[in-house]
Amino acid sequence: MRIRCSVRKFIQERYFPFVTFSMRAPGITGFIDALIDTGSPFTVLSPKDIMSSRLSLKTMQRGETVSLAGFRFFNYPLKEVTMFFKDENRNLLKIELPLMGALVPTKIDEKMLDEVKHIPTIIGNDFLEDQHFTLSFNPSERVAFLEGP
Repeated sequence: MRIRCSVRKFIQERYFPFVTFSMRAPGITGFIDALIDTGSPFTVLSPKDIMSSRLSLKTMQRGETVSLAGFRFFNYPLKEVTMFFKDENRNLLKIELPLMGALVPTKIDEKMLDEVKHIPTIIGNDFLEDQHFTLSFNPSERVAFLEGP
């Protein structure tokens, strides 16, 4: 099975792979555009994607703390997450995760929320390993796929 990814400029005008999926979790429903980051050990939902949900960032300020892009976040545990991907043949792939992190700023104010809005949702190595996916990525050709069972 192959899931087509988009390839677009992100950091320092370099090309990176992104994948779009539909997500369902308590308080969250919708389409998510995620950076596939093989340098990240964790899959996490971005502050921007949390803010577009019905969830309150203030009530989510707990969990372990992590650093990303020079900012400190709580890695709030979202439970019972379902992700839906479409493969290149438009077949629907459903993946259920017992837990997924959500990046919640340790300091919440207008300035901080404006500064972290560029941070995307991240598909990390935990997801790739647990779901048996391989990332095939050719930045010079601007082609990327997730390949799995």
